Amino acid sequence: MSASNNGPMHLPMNRRSWLRGLGACAAGASLARFTPRARAAGAEIPKRLLFFYTQQGTLRNLWAPSGSGSSFQLGELHTALEPHKSKLIFLNGMDMRSNEVDPMGPANAHYAGTTHALTGINRKSETLPSGPSIDQFIAQELNKASPLTAIPSLELAAADVSFGEWAVSFTGSGQPVAFATEPSKSYKRLFGNFMAPDDSAAQAKVAQNDLVLKYAAGELDAYAPRFGKKTATSSRRTRQPSAICSSG
Repeated sequence: MSASNNGPMHLPMNRRSWLRGLGACAAGASLARFTPRARAAGAEIPKRLLFFYTQQGTLRNLWAPSGSGSSFQLGELHTALEPHKSKLIFLNGMDMRSNEVDPMGPANAHYAGTTHALTGINRKSETLPSGPSIDQFIAQELNKASPLTAIPSLELAAADVSFGEWAVSFTGSGQPVAFATEPSKSYKRLFGNFMAPDDSAAQAKVAQNDLVLKYAAGELDAYAPRFGKKTATSSRRTRQPSAICSSG
């Protein structure tokens, strides 16, 4: 998005048109795979699209950047993204018009948001949308002709958001997606069948990965008391993938 000297450019766009445009881009990317250039680059790692959803909002004073246009300073919550600042675009003040014109009213204010946040489509019922969310639509389109990745879509959550007013991702009409909340199970799903080659370089890499995981477990032990968690339990859950990694 370009910006003028007087501040950021404001485009006449609502959530529904934005989601529709994003879906069109995804479909275009799918077709691009069949061009000669795409085939030549077939060995490259496919690009990933990441959606990060905070269910209960955020600390606005720490989230919003200051400044305008391309001249802005990141908020405290985004300081880790400073090296990528030139590639970031922050959208603010987007209205959920699709919810406002939906003839089917929501069961409550939470459903008003979750049924439309990633769908931009009318509700099937007071609690469910009548179509897929944009993340699942893109995953389906990219893998329609042939599988692009072993796992088309990976859904992770810090807490169970797979039911009721917590569901935000849908494969189709009235079909919420189950999110994984246990890191060890997600690790097994991704790397459970991995077998490290029988050579010194591979074994050294395995040992390095094990040290990284153990270090992460130690960090979790240090911070767990702040969240009222028992460090022994937290460490055991974090170290479990380490055993998987070493077993290769």
